[in-house]
Amino acid sequence: MAPNPKDYITTIGSHDPDDSGEYLKEVIVPGLNYEIKVNKVHLKTKSPFQEIQIIDTCFGKTLLTDGLTQSTQVDEFIYSESLVHPALVLCAQRRKQELATTSSNTQAQSMPKLTVLIGGGGELATAREVLKYPCVEKVVMVEIDSMVVDVSRKYLPEWGGDNVYNDPRLELIIGDAYEYVAANTPRSNDSGGGSPTLFDAIIMDISDPVEAGPGFALYTKEFFELASKRLKPSGVIVTQAGMAEIVPASSRTSMNCHYGVWSSADGQNTNEEVS
Repeated sequence: MAPNPKDYITTIGSHDPDDSGEYLKEVIVPGLNYEIKVNKVHLKTKSPFQEIQIIDTCFGKTLLTDGLTQSTQVDEFIYSESLVHPALVLCAQRRKQELATTSSNTQAQSMPKLTVLIGGGGELATAREVLKYPCVEKVVMVEIDSMVVDVSRKYLPEWGGDNVYNDPRLELIIGDAYEYVAANTPRSNDSGGGSPTLFDAIIMDISDPVEAGPGFALYTKEFFELASKRLKPSGVIVTQAGMAEIVPASSRTSMNCHYGVWSSADGQNTNEEVS
């Protein structure tokens, strides 16, 4: 059973009567709290989906949604690079091997052109890392909350900002990633119509898999079955799975769903998974 989001309550308030500063207290799991001093609150707003805050701590600018830390200026690169690079390197290798058996020698020796789907990724950091690859010719990013994108462009330009947003290879779709994949997945009773886009890589940069949370449906076997139909034969899917060492139930849930769809699934110590 995945953890319930009600167990994860974050507050920003006074630390003690002798300290006039405010502290962020985030419950990682019941019994394990994370507490850090807030140097500045840059923004506190609410979208149709969630509360969004930008604060400043010893980790630099920090993005919170519904009171939960999403990324910090000091270490977001660890998450973003770990999520993207192992998957794309593997994807390029598989694609090149596939071309070697189906194409001419010239095509097989050239760097394959890749098309990538990002689910979520509103901070634009994941797209930033994907777009570093010259062989990536198109990135489709499906983010449900446009306000996260707008806030990140304004307050977190170091994450990617307008350089990523304005990259001609990026197609930003404001919508539900589950619905996008499901609506564009061919079914046995389909009749006519064009073929859906097949991707070389699908990268899920979404909220943690907490029960009843906004991203929970994107960690189910049903979603991975749909996503598998949007991948090329050599394709790769990667998803973050929470803090595997601290909240093992969330990562086990995700891994079990992977095993139910693909013949192999590998976990990384940085808590991202590649299948």
